Amino acid sequence: MRTSLSTMCLLIGMGASFSSYAADDQVSCKRFVDTMQSRADTIFHDTAMGFSQKQSALSGLFEEGVDIAWVAQYVAGSNWNTASEKERADFVKAYRAYLSNRYIGALDEDDISGFKDFTLVDFTSSPPNAYQAHIEITQKADQPVSVDLRMELESKSGCRVHDFTLEGVSLLQNQSEQIQSLAANGGLINVTQKLMELVHRSHETSQ
Repeated sequence: MRTSLSTMCLLIGMGASFSSYAADDQVSCKRFVDTMQSRADTIFHDTAMGFSQKQSALSGLFEEGVDIAWVAQYVAGSNWNTASEKERADFVKAYRAYLSNRYIGALDEDDISGFKDFTLVDFTSSPPNAYQAHIEITQKADQPVSVDLRMELESKSGCRVHDFTLEGVSLLQNQSEQIQSLAANGGLINVTQKLMELVHRSHETSQ
């Protein structure tokens, strides 16, 4: 669960700060990223919250921090252009559930309690609205993990994550290959069905 926890440690802070700053077009992604540590500490170290409560909070914050609709369209590639509006909507819904389950549903109590802290090592910008953050995450019983976030600042929705690279693996690159491979036989309809089956099987296994 090491990679799932590492990713969530990053996105928790971003999701928690998203609602507060989205309306202010002048707030940069640097300030957005700077809120990570305190927000993560609040969520992961809150002794008043139970495991299920933290999982629920993580799920909501994940969806706030990551522009899942944008990612879904990107990983679909050319299949997005040939799909109907309903097929697109169904795919985004299924993909949202899949990502949330992959990065949150995989966490257990030891994963959440094992979080220690993280440090923003470097922050760079690429005008006019692209930003990257390099972060090192420390867990109590493991080696530090390096993660790179790629974000964009939008006037209406604030700063959102469009990609993250964890231990050398890019979400967009990895997901594009998998999603487009599934779409090669049946288009987005087939992908949507497969994603729903994966989420359903995961829920059955965890019960």
